[in-house]
Amino acid sequence: MEMIIKILTIVLFLALVIGSAGSAGAAPPLGEYPSLNDKQMGTLRHIIELANQPTGSWQYMEPQYVESFDAPQFQLAFMDYTLGMVQSQVTPAYRELYHQVSRNLIHKMLQPDVWGMWLTVIVSGNHKSYLDPAKDWRDPVREKDIMYSGHLLQMISLYETLYDDREFDRPHSMIFEISGDNGFIHTYDHKSLAELIAKQYPDSGYVGIECEPNDVYAECNQHAILGLMQFDQVHGTHLSDVGEQFWAKAVELGYIDPQTHRTMCYYKAKEKLRIDTPYAWSDGWLGVMYNAWDRERVSKLYPTQRDAELPALIDANPERWRVRWGNPFVSYDFGFLAAYAAEVGDKTTAQRLLDYADQHFAPKWVNGRYFYPRHDVITQSQLSEVQPSPLPDRLLGEHHVGPLTNAMLTFARLDPGEGIWNLYNKISVTSFAHSGDPEVVGVRYPEVLITQAYYDKDKRRLAVATVPGTDYRGRTSFGIRNLSSQARYVVTVDGAEQVLLDRGHVRTLGPRTVNATWNAATRELKLDYILAEGRTVLVEAK
Repeated sequence: MEMIIKILTIVLFLALVIGSAGSAGAAPPLGEYPSLNDKQMGTLRHIIELANQPTGSWQYMEPQYVESFDAPQFQLAFMDYTLGMVQSQVTPAYRELYHQVSRNLIHKMLQPDVWGMWLTVIVSGNHKSYLDPAKDWRDPVREKDIMYSGHLLQMISLYETLYDDREFDRPHSMIFEISGDNGFIHTYDHKSLAELIAKQYPDSGYVGIECEPNDVYAECNQHAILGLMQFDQVHGTHLSDVGEQFWAKAVELGYIDPQTHRTMCYYKAKEKLRIDTPYAWSDGWLGVMYNAWDRERVSKLYPTQRDAELPALIDANPERWRVRWGNPFVSYDFGFLAAYAAEVGDKTTAQRLLDYADQHFAPKWVNGRYFYPRHDVITQSQLSEVQPSPLPDRLLGEHHVGPLTNAMLTFARLDPGEGIWNLYNKISVTSFAHSGDPEVVGVRYPEVLITQAYYDKDKRRLAVATVPGTDYRGRTSFGIRNLSSQARYVVTVDGAEQVLLDRGHVRTLGPRTVNATWNAATRELKLDYILAEGRTVLVEAK
């Protein structure tokens, strides 16, 4: 009987502790600082899990057609830019997971499954006729492939800016290789890649670097320029000066029509011919990235571009819907307009498009991941038609959704507003990678998710919010690094003061529901508590 009473007492105590954690879990992240809601966390987890897939696995990323915008290189790149925005502006005090995921995305970008698309482009259709047959064109970054090399440069430059990780500065850190009798190997590093891309601008007469042989897209050149801008920041060079000369030429050639304010489709370099067909995807793709270095002009272009496209994309009238959603580019139009709206701070339009997608694109929750699965409606034959046909009645209400659309809607959901502009105008190696601010470390992902991690320099306060990421409920721990051994900090958990760190000495305040230890060598305070639901932690210097 005595043993039963002891067991009941222990069970009751644990119930009280867990119960208090659960009720305290209702405490939301501190409202004055950015945080991630459920859907934002779900879309972020989708990026993380795609990046963490083993080599050769492309689940949920399979392109619908060869040479389409759904190619993995575009998905990987925009996921990385999204990750960079969240890292630097939403949860800047939690870096270890983002660092690893960004590295994984770059390594996926270097896989032959991704850059091998170029090997298909150079032997296809009209592209081949623009290439000197005496030259070996298989190097995917040497020339005329800015739709790959520009993204690669931007991803690596962003990676170095955020983490000052110089892995890709090492010689031969980028290897493009095909084995066999007619194989090849080409190697680059960050510096050689940046210099090669910068050189192509004057070589083109500043018309721009071709995405495919003879075809120059204004939007693809933005990635190269932004990559050069951050390369310059990190390495103290001036390679990005070519950007202003490129854009002067773009204005001269009318890459954005001065009358309609719409972005051209592309420019045929040899024929000196501008293909003017306007699309929401070309406006949006250009606008999102161009905003980083000329947001004043973008702010003037955006309203006209939005108003030309938004109504038809969400028009429920069956006849108009069948025509608009029969266009083979409609999936990209929708995704890029949503991303564009989010970037320029038009939250109303971005939310309207996200709400429409939530209602019509059959979103899924899978193991904590939120995404829009690929849904094929447009066929490959329709994709090549000059005049798309309206969708037949049997497909009424069926929305064509490609994997790049999923990536762009993820971008739209996670862009805090001018996220790209902030990345290139407010973030530097000095201000971010070497800030020395307190940060969260040692988090056991995915059992524990960080939905808020923000350090307020003025108030010397770190705000952290954690939620369970799996079915696991129990004790968990994480560390706060970069605290001063000469300062006093009070740790508040769910509104109650729990721990005092006083010049390297830890003292418990109130009921002992949080354990804390101090490591003087790493300047890290480790916190240990029961995680049953969401919990909020504040670490404030006094």
